[in-house]
Amino acid sequence: MLDDPSFITIAILGFIFAWVMISSHENNYRLLERSLFLSMRNEDLIQQLSGKNAEITKINTELEQIVEERTKKLQYLANYDLLTNLLNRRGIAEDSSESDSALQHQLVLFIDLDRFKQINDGLGHDWGDLLLQAVSQRLAELVDELALEWGSKRHAVCRWGGDEFVVTLVGPEVSDGRTSAACKYLQTMLSQPFQINSRQLQVGASIGVFERCAYSLAKLSEAVSYADIAASEAKRLGRGRVVFYSEILSDIQRRKLALTIALSQAHMDGSLKLVFQPIVSASSGEVVAFEALLRWHSSEFGPVSPVEFIPLAEESGHILKIGNWVLTQACKEAQLWRQQHPSAIAPKVAVNTSIKQLIQADYVNEVRTALKNSGLPENHLVIEVTESVFDESNMDQTLTTLSALHNLGVEIHLDDFGTGYSSLSRLRKFPLDAIKIDKSFVMFSDEKSMAVIEGALLISHKFGLRVIAEGVETHTQLDKLRDLGVDELQGYLLGKPSEMTLTHFIKEDEVRSPHNMGR
Repeated sequence: MLDDPSFITIAILGFIFAWVMISSHENNYRLLERSLFLSMRNEDLIQQLSGKNAEITKINTELEQIVEERTKKLQYLANYDLLTNLLNRRGIAEDSSESDSALQHQLVLFIDLDRFKQINDGLGHDWGDLLLQAVSQRLAELVDELALEWGSKRHAVCRWGGDEFVVTLVGPEVSDGRTSAACKYLQTMLSQPFQINSRQLQVGASIGVFERCAYSLAKLSEAVSYADIAASEAKRLGRGRVVFYSEILSDIQRRKLALTIALSQAHMDGSLKLVFQPIVSASSGEVVAFEALLRWHSSEFGPVSPVEFIPLAEESGHILKIGNWVLTQACKEAQLWRQQHPSAIAPKVAVNTSIKQLIQADYVNEVRTALKNSGLPENHLVIEVTESVFDESNMDQTLTTLSALHNLGVEIHLDDFGTGYSSLSRLRKFPLDAIKIDKSFVMFSDEKSMAVIEGALLISHKFGLRVIAEGVETHTQLDKLRDLGVDELQGYLLGKPSEMTLTHFIKEDEVRSPHNMGR
């Protein structure tokens, strides 16, 4: 059997088949093993990827939350005032949205706090911030109550900037008189004292009001502008007032703007001129000085009163250039008096000076330059200042400036005495040569006014100061003032402001007699 070739062949084939089968099973096993390994690895990778996806999803969720929180914070920063938590300008603009077709009552208030600067400067910014927070809280509560009472469909309170606030209310039509009463109530309540820590602080409020009842609302920017104009008028009238906007106020504001623009060139275009009013000795009648008074004849507006243009020059800062022009021209004119009338007693020239000029670091140099260029001796110049030099915020600088001028030989006179900050300690502290009694005390000449003048004379003479009374218009006033002991006099009775100076008031080698003075 073993020798049978067919058997051998079958045996070989069987061996080969067995080897093939064994090899195939081994390969299949390896493939199966590898497949299982790869399957397990894939499952691990899938689990890892699933974990990573979950982690990424979590991170994305957290990032979205952070972005959302940051966005809200940025929106808050963009729309709210951080100190008071009230809306800011951008915020109230966003809040003042669309109007509808119904008849609506629109009320916009512009509120400017009175006397806040004094508290902020006197006690410091920390106290100022606390006061602003207290005012904001009270104002928001008052406006909420008012909106609820009126049934306003929307209202907002905004810190416009500094110590200024804006209130808007939109709702159904309000009966006549309620708006005025409500605004006055707000003004009264804001003027009540604020208890802040251990201090009781009090401010006032000047309120400008824009009111409209129509089917379409005014643009907020326009409404706030109109209310601001009214608030400025409230401050001009004496603060602590409520003023409603009208077209007349807008016309006034436009004129102010136009005048301010024209003023910027007035010191160069020849439209300014000086007139001079005499100041005479009460005992001899001699003209001892002329006060230089500014006049403006605009090519566009014609003659403009100093009462109108001087405050505009102060507000705009044009007073610096205009004031320097006045100083320069006055010194030149006074030097001409000395040259043209050498035998006459040369009077001094008095120049009114703004507080804004005095706080400039180079003002003393400006005076030196004007004196040097004109040739006028220092002791022939008088600088007249108002009681604003006693304001705490500027007192150190003005004291330094006036002391430097006084050391040069320039006289310093305090104008409008009795109407502002005067106190005995300040009179003693400043380098003054004379005070000018405000004309309001001279004009009335009643018992109380005379008592003020007597007191001023007593104090001034004790301090070694001369006393000048301005606004003398009648012989009765003249006689009373001379009897009281006033040193010098000024007023229409003694001479009106004029471009004709020395030749008009003094003849050479001749002085006025006190017996015919003013007659």
